Amino acid sequence: MIGKTVIGRGFKGCVSYLLDKVAKGEGELLEARGVRDFDKNATIRDFITRAKTNPNLSKCVWHTSLSPQDVLTSQQLHTIAREWIKGMGLDKTQFVIVLHTDKDIPHVHIIANRINDDGRTISDSNNWKRSEILCKELVAKYDLTPVPGERNESRINREKLKGRDLLKSDINRVVRNVLSRSKSFDEFTIGMAGHGFNCVIKLNSDKTIRGVSFERDGVSIKASDIHKSLSAKNLTEAIELNRLRGAQQHVNMSERNKPTQTPSSPKPKLSKLSKSLDTSEDDEKKRKKKNDFEIGM
Repeated sequence: MIGKTVIGRGFKGCVSYLLDKVAKGEGELLEARGVRDFDKNATIRDFITRAKTNPNLSKCVWHTSLSPQDVLTSQQLHTIAREWIKGMGLDKTQFVIVLHTDKDIPHVHIIANRINDDGRTISDSNNWKRSEILCKELVAKYDLTPVPGERNESRINREKLKGRDLLKSDINRVVRNVLSRSKSFDEFTIGMAGHGFNCVIKLNSDKTIRGVSFERDGVSIKASDIHKSLSAKNLTEAIELNRLRGAQQHVNMSERNKPTQTPSSPKPKLSKLSKSLDTSEDDEKKRKKKNDFEIGM
């Protein structure tokens, strides 16, 4: 299950988006707390009224979508959404839970007011990480299908995966295998092709990697959609690290293969006392030679 959160400024557009789909028959309002649910405009006004009590909080809208990998009933989604709300500390404020059925797999949206019933601000610090942990706990609790890339591939029941989810699982497994030994994007692309995947690389104007996607059987999936760790930036850094490691290994091998040279014996260093004695002997020889010369004259 994927949880995506946006902290925003205005309730009108967000609430309208969710409830307009309900009006079109593409969803259902599952629950409303602290706001009127019989009219869209009334719901918006109730959210805004509380938001005005704390004008210093510019971003008071908490909007999260919860998208499971399994087709669940509206009651199951409602239960999961309620547990997520409590786990994130949003159960003591205004919120609405809206089911959307416009996709193949139904999902839920949650809009909450960051000003709670006591007038205090609900922190959004590390909300994505807290939500990620909570989503994994809910997936395990209700025996749902894990998100590809966030699971132990060896423990996946692949029979439960279909379509794009099965393709994502295949790509995730192959990418990590090929990436571990690629020292350039050319090697990476060739390696992926060897497993039946066409690797498409998009470049910026300065020739840096902007995006990476994989194609098979006419289906294309962005690398970052498989897992955030497979973003273009992370792939580039991993390949560069492999290249540097390879270069260092080559240097180390060259050093080991160099012929061993016997180091020349260093000249012995004279101590101050030895230098003093040598100097005295030289002076004595000079004086003796001078005397012999004077006597001869």
